[in-house]
Amino acid sequence: MTASVDSAQSTAAIDSARIKRALRLTPAQEPYWAPVEVALRELNRRQAQSENEGLVRRIGHRVVSIALNSAAIQRLAAAARPLIGVLDAQQIQTAHGLAQEMGLGPVVAALR
Repeated sequence: MTASVDSAQSTAAIDSARIKRALRLTPAQEPYWAPVEVALRELNRRQAQSENEGLVRRIGHRVVSIALNSAAIQRLAAAARPLIGVLDAQQIQTAHGLAQEMGLGPVVAALR
């Protein structure tokens, strides 16, 4: 049962719909969500692409992958800054908790 839970978590590690629901955005905050959602989808796409590559290919592209991940994290952080600027304290706390849970700790660090 643990293996299936781990598998489910890795395939849906970044659930943008869950993040949006948890944040309970106000109508005034909604326009700031779209760029974040696009960046999250891109990060998910890159993650899925990386997971689908074979081991030898992943090792061969490790340096490039690290750079891409870093660039994707920076893009997500840049997209999130305006939204974070309009969130209240409770929403920020929720966002940080979800980011940690979903493996987005580096994004939180990039925002500081």
